[in-house]
Amino acid sequence: QRDQMSNQQFNVDQTSFAIETVRSTQTTVAVMKTAAKTLKKENKKINLSELEDMQDEMEDMLEDVGEISEILGRSYGCPDGVEEEDLDAELACLEDEMATEEVDFAAADAVPQDSYLSSMPSEPTAAPSVFS
Repeated sequence: QRDQMSNQQFNVDQTSFAIETVRSTQTTVAVMKTAAKTLKKENKKINLSELEDMQDEMEDMLEDVGEISEILGRSYGCPDGVEEEDLDAELACLEDEMATEEVDFAAADAVPQDSYLSSMPSEPTAAPSVFS
């Protein structure tokens, strides 16, 4: 008898769930119908030819902006026939020259061991005096 009651309860629960599902489906269908009507109404407000014209105008304007940027990006001092490889080679030469100059400066800045600075203490030996 307990199994029979359990089966009956299961059937009631399944029926209740089915009823809830149908009601939810009905609500969903009603909302979808309303949304479809609203969407159709709102779409009628949009003029497709105006939209296409506007998109074409926007495309033309963006193309013009690109041309303007290209014109403004032109270099005045660079001849037309300059290749990027030539520029890279010249840059490498300049970098080599700078590295050589840095080595020369470092050698010139080196303090000889017999310099008068070598006799100076590495840290101060007395506190500075305050003038009043």
